Amino acid sequence: MTVTWAPIPSIPYLTWGLLLTPVQFIGGWTFYVGAYQAIKRRTANMDLLISVGTLAAYIYSTIVLFFPGAFPVKERDVYFEVSAVIIAFVLLGKYMEEAIKKRSSASVRKLLDL
Repeated sequence: MTVTWAPIPSIPYLTWGLLLTPVQFIGGWTFYVGAYQAIKRRTANMDLLISVGTLAAYIYSTIVLFFPGAFPVKERDVYFEVSAVIIAFVLLGKYMEEAIKKRSSASVRKLLDL
């Protein structure tokens, strides 16, 4: 029996897309909220940049995955992992920034106590 409804050559991309979807939408939720607030204020910030870039990569990859003939290009690369890595690196950078701020403010308090 031949399976014609499943994109057999794209199954690794499908599994990566399914695995990285929570990173895209749960991990990136703060960026989407910040982008929405920026659009409401008619300003641009880093959240808007990250959300537009990662959503563009995710939506493009989803279209290429399910409708491979939608774009007239030979290579149909998907960028699910690129989108997730960008979100993960920015979240890691924000975490490290907060940790360094806490340590440095504690050090400044100790110096002021001297």
